[in-house]
Amino acid sequence: MLTVLKMKVLPLLTILSIVHQGFTANSFAGANNYYIYSLPDADRHAILDGMQAAGMKVLRTWVTGHDAGQKGSNSRAVPDLEHNGIGTYDETILDQIDQLMVDAHARGIKLLIGMHDKNSLQAGDIYGQRYGDRNFYTDPDAINNFNQRITHILNIHKNKLLSNRPWSELGGYIFGYESQNECVTIPIISGTG
Repeated sequence: MLTVLKMKVLPLLTILSIVHQGFTANSFAGANNYYIYSLPDADRHAILDGMQAAGMKVLRTWVTGHDAGQKGSNSRAVPDLEHNGIGTYDETILDQIDQLMVDAHARGIKLLIGMHDKNSLQAGDIYGQRYGDRNFYTDPDAINNFNQRITHILNIHKNKLLSNRPWSELGGYIFGYESQNECVTIPIISGTG
């Protein structure tokens, strides 16, 4: 009986082991933090070290300015990319994310970068002031201006810490991009939602 059981169970365990290895190789865990790039080095490194120890491979953050002391942290204030007007880029935030990229990569972590934040839009950032949180998604000028923002982030800005390469060429450091954190989820057809 034991021999028959071994003959039936061992192949099943072998198959499950192979399947598990396949899933493990393609799986990852990660975390979100919208202000990690504005933390002092020691605080940022401690978070990244903890992520590495936990086996996390992806850190999601986004390009959005904020005040100091986010969530009771030691984060420093950072201006939004376009705080001086649409199409006028202050790269302070991108330079901080450049450093985060290098720090994360040293720990085997890649970034998932949102290039805008719906919460900032609704709170009246430069796009919210000009287009509102509904027209932002439908107004042709808003769409064009936002496309220019994305082009600036991905192709015009260069990471000085990585041989002046644009983000679009940093696949070893960046897991992926999203156009916006929490994009609109309500109907925007006239007369609904």
